[in-house]
Amino acid sequence: MLRRSETLAPLTESDSELLRKCRAGDQAAWGELVARHTRRVFGLAYRFVGRVDEAEDLTQETFVKVYQNLDRYREADGSFPTWLMTVARNQAIDHYRRRKEERLRRTDGRRHADFAVLYRTNAQSRSFEDVLARRRVPYRLVGGVRFWERREVKDLVGYLRFCFNPRDALSFGRIVSVPPRKIGNVTVAALGSFARQSEVDLLSLLAHPGRVPGLPKASVQPLEKFRAQLESVRAVMGVLRPTELLDQVIEVMGLRAHYLDGTPQGEARIENLNELRGLAEGFDDRGPDQGLEDFLAEVALVSDVDAYDEEGEGVTLITLHMVKGLEFPVVFMVGMEEGLLPHQRALDEVGESAPADLAATEMAEERRLCYVGMTRAKDRLYLSCAFRRHLYGRSQPAFPSRFLTEIPQSLLAAPRGSAPVAPPRQGYKERFQERQVQAAPAPPPVQRFTSGDRVTHPSFGSGVVVKSTLTRTDEELVVKFDKAGLKILSGMLAPLTK
Repeated sequence: MLRRSETLAPLTESDSELLRKCRAGDQAAWGELVARHTRRVFGLAYRFVGRVDEAEDLTQETFVKVYQNLDRYREADGSFPTWLMTVARNQAIDHYRRRKEERLRRTDGRRHADFAVLYRTNAQSRSFEDVLARRRVPYRLVGGVRFWERREVKDLVGYLRFCFNPRDALSFGRIVSVPPRKIGNVTVAALGSFARQSEVDLLSLLAHPGRVPGLPKASVQPLEKFRAQLESVRAVMGVLRPTELLDQVIEVMGLRAHYLDGTPQGEARIENLNELRGLAEGFDDRGPDQGLEDFLAEVALVSDVDAYDEEGEGVTLITLHMVKGLEFPVVFMVGMEEGLLPHQRALDEVGESAPADLAATEMAEERRLCYVGMTRAKDRLYLSCAFRRHLYGRSQPAFPSRFLTEIPQSLLAAPRGSAPVAPPRQGYKERFQERQVQAAPAPPPVQRFTSGDRVTHPSFGSGVVVKSTLTRTDEELVVKFDKAGLKILSGMLAPLTK
């Protein structure tokens, strides 16, 4: 890993201007940008791989990733984020690692079954499942369910699919009872049969469910309430980005309360939903409609590719809780970060409110899991941590695990026998937090509008407030304008008059 202090020089304002020209096809601008940063990129690449030829390859790969990300990370005003170069660097290093693993397998004569990827939480398996499936590398998921087969993931994806396509009877049958709504199989079968006969979508039938033959009367009211929930989600589909739409579904349908049952399994289900949200974040830079369509297409692609080989000779994906007693020639321990290993629960227990003996027990258990994972490697052990990670529903800086500082330096080696890897610096997280400026608390927002209010906007014209929601700092309005359609506006900033 590159040390945290060894970051690429951020892109300047003049770089952003060059990037805009590159996006327009100006090859001279691209050449100038590469010339500006090649020396710095190559220097860091060489310190990472330790060989000139591989450093040159990694340097080239970094610039390829910059070019590929020109559209993905462009801001609304046409500028580019200052961390685009670092994003590209991380993507290039990930690609290098995958190639290295493949080369290691070929040159050492190793089988896929000789490799294992160990992680702390089940939600971490998703990215590895997707990459292995795309590259047609067989894998085994030990002691768990494939990410795309986990019921909470299928439930949330099912909601999105049905809202996108109200004729999707399979998704309707899955979501209609999540959470329970007193709608049984007889009701679902009657709706499905009548929808096929009359050639109408299921959502239209829910407008007047009493007209469906064979439908139990007790199901009418729950179905009407369910339709109102679905319509409230569909009303904002063309406005909200994929991540915001996921949050809307979870809130409107009450999925968080449904899954959080007070058990570790319930927390794991929420972690899986957050992981799905992290995947959707990659589609937020597109238009709301296009972003949702592309996200659902991506989900269909990665969930249908069949590289899963439960009994065969595949790469093993397994949590640290399940790996005791097993050994593998090559082990990759991933997610060696604060909040993952040790887990956030253990960090919370270390707080002042927790008894000292309980906090010590929790941290000792995390340290034991780390030791168990490290001792599963027969020949080679790779420890990795991310620069940034989407964790617990948001993207945030990742801090190397405290357990990495407890490993003797004599046991660590950088790739290709270069200089030993420096441990994470003590107090790095505290210093990072000290640099954050604490703003004065904002006054609580005042609810100026209610549902049904007629309002006027200088650009959008007249409309009706569909929904008003108070957040911690603002009043969020959903307004249906007579000509401009549905818009989501800030009650504090939007120039609305009654």
